[in-house]
Amino acid sequence: MADLVLQRIIIVTMGFMLFFTFAQVVARYALHSSLTYSEELSRYLFVWTVFLGLPVVARRGGHMAVLAVSSRLRGGAAKVCTSLAYAISIVFMTIMIVQGAGMVLRTFEQLSPAMEIPMAYVYLAIPAGCFFMLCQLLVDLYAFLTKGGNTA
Repeated sequence: MADLVLQRIIIVTMGFMLFFTFAQVVARYALHSSLTYSEELSRYLFVWTVFLGLPVVARRGGHMAVLAVSSRLRGGAAKVCTSLAYAISIVFMTIMIVQGAGMVLRTFEQLSPAMEIPMAYVYLAIPAGCFFMLCQLLVDLYAFLTKGGNTA
């Protein structure tokens, strides 16, 4: 359910990015004028799209993995290696959530140059996306451990 909601949000943000980028191009070259906010808004929507896309891609197994060690291991060693990779990812996501939340709290006073919105709204993408990624990692780790370590 959360995956479907995130997918729809990503579709909307990408649609808005496309629209505002196209509007900027038309305004610059056809009307010889520039929209002051479109480039900034597209950039911020891109940040949100990337961070909300983390768990969606993870659910589908689409993140890049370094298999140099784990592909050579079998049995218990492979399970330990994969579990360790999950643990490191979980710790990293937790750090990102905590540090991202701190950044959000520190940037409510800072306004974006063109749209003059608090930068906290932009930086909120970091803890939000990492929180959903953490949830996905925990679900994947649980599935990995309960299925005997046959899935990664």
